[in-house]
Amino acid sequence: MLTIDYKDIKSKLSNTISQSGWDIVDRYIFSSDFQECLEFLVNDVNNNKRFTPKVKNFFRAFIECPHDKLKVVIVGQDPYPNLNVADGLAFSCSISQKEQSSLTKIFNELEKIYPNYERIVDLKRWANQGVLLLNRSLSTQINKTEAHYHLWDKFIIEILRYINDNFKNIIFVFMGRKAQSFSYLINQHTVLECEHPAAAAYNKRDWNSKDIFNKCNNKLKKFNKKTIIW
Repeated sequence: MLTIDYKDIKSKLSNTISQSGWDIVDRYIFSSDFQECLEFLVNDVNNNKRFTPKVKNFFRAFIECPHDKLKVVIVGQDPYPNLNVADGLAFSCSISQKEQSSLTKIFNELEKIYPNYERIVDLKRWANQGVLLLNRSLSTQINKTEAHYHLWDKFIIEILRYINDNFKNIIFVFMGRKAQSFSYLINQHTVLECEHPAAAAYNKRDWNSKDIFNKCNNKLKKFNKKTIIW
């Protein structure tokens, strides 16, 4: 039976997030809600249900995108459900170093804009430029999507409301219906929506991105902000 030191886990997570400026996330780490989340996951593991990504990567999107650099928020759906793939950044594949089908669709779209586009599967480079790469859920059960929405809904809603109320001229991109169910929370910023690239991959067709990457950069220019090098 798995037993863990909750205090130690929270302390380590807090230390990793402290330099990013996301105090709201640091507070959440010590909340009763996160305690319940951890207890649920431990119980699942004890019942032979594994999850991904690793706990240390739950809040990596915030670590790699400091609070004072935020420009764009991309909200996907689930972390990759495969073992040893999800790395805490939506769509990123730095652990496996292999393009997953969703990222392939994204890169194919970017190649239309940048003909010599370099397909680097670690999306840390986006995050470091001010792109918060969130998923609707920050974890999921191995080989099962939508398994942990109930664990993370409250936190994601709190984060989106916080950004909506405390930042200026942020661009929100909601990919897929599950993510778009939270778009109502944003009423002071630019909201872009498109289908999730996994839908295109599943149906073996081109992804209808609605030109979101160009739209993001065009908006950033209007806001006199540095554009993202996708």
